[in-house]
Amino acid sequence: MKKDEIIIKLIKVHIDIKKSFDSLLTICQDVVSFREQKLEYLNEKLDISPEDLLDDDKFTEFFKVNSDDLKSQGVYLFEFDYLFYNSIFINLFSLFEIQFAKLGKICEELSESDLKIKDLKGTSDIDTIRKYMNLVCELDSAKSSEKLWADIEEFRNIRNAIVHNENQLNKTKTKNLNSIRGMRKLKQHKIEYFQEEVSFKINTVEFLKDFTTTCEEYLGVLIKEIFK
Repeated sequence: MKKDEIIIKLIKVHIDIKKSFDSLLTICQDVVSFREQKLEYLNEKLDISPEDLLDDDKFTEFFKVNSDDLKSQGVYLFEFDYLFYNSIFINLFSLFEIQFAKLGKICEELSESDLKIKDLKGTSDIDTIRKYMNLVCELDSAKSSEKLWADIEEFRNIRNAIVHNENQLNKTKTKNLNSIRGMRKLKQHKIEYFQEEVSFKINTVEFLKDFTTTCEEYLGVLIKEIFK
């Protein structure tokens, strides 16, 4: 592969993930703003006096007339965080996996080794790619001890808890919560969690921004080392 082709491919990986992340975060922030406006409208519309609330006939009529709006209010108050932020985070993580795999493919093309990514075994698909970059391509920034990678592993465990364990980070009920990968990020963003299973709800755009910034920075570090 020619040097110019390598440079173009590497730059494209970084540009593509930033563009995708920015687009999805823009959509996310727009939807969050809509939710706030919608709730403000519904709260005003569905305001009912204590007297009418205690009057069975008036309350029944109020519920009948406003049943759809009451349902919407309940969704935006109690279901939004669980459904919306989970979906956005899972999509963001998938975007990272796609671009990271492309970077791994570039490393395979550059390597003179007969060993391929599929020949190795990691704790996940992206960890296998990282291991290839470190062991075969000898990239120092691809070591498992790299801080940015450790942060991505925190996020990966949270993602896995959403996809596989019903938003429970500690389904095995480990006693030492601080030993659980992912807890550091929950605490950092003040995300509430409950019971021994550490059942949590992502409820902040800042958590998503932290993930995208971490991924962009990590890919940038790897790409710079590949350039060298």
